[in-house]
Amino acid sequence: MRSVSATTASSTPSTHISEVSPSNADYLALLGDIKQRVRQAQYAVLRAVNTALIGMYWDIGRLIVERQQGATWGKAIVAQLARDLLTEIRPPISGA
Repeated sequence: MRSVSATTASSTPSTHISEVSPSNADYLALLGDIKQRVRQAQYAVLRAVNTALIGMYWDIGRLIVERQQGATWGKAIVAQLARDLLTEIRPPISGA
């Protein structure tokens, strides 16, 4: 099979695509459409995750402020919470 090089609007300047029927132009159009839909879905997921994280951070901040207002806790409680949460929640770091 013969390879055809095509330039797309993606971050990869050239892609090698095997010749397919009915035409390479149709195939490239389909490929471009699918890639665009995947990127749109990825962006929508990123927005949803960011929205959820911002809501969580605001809620955590509110909880801390509410607890500090009526208690004798000082600002040091934030540093202690950070240490304890990092110990419990931090994802494990692995490398090769």
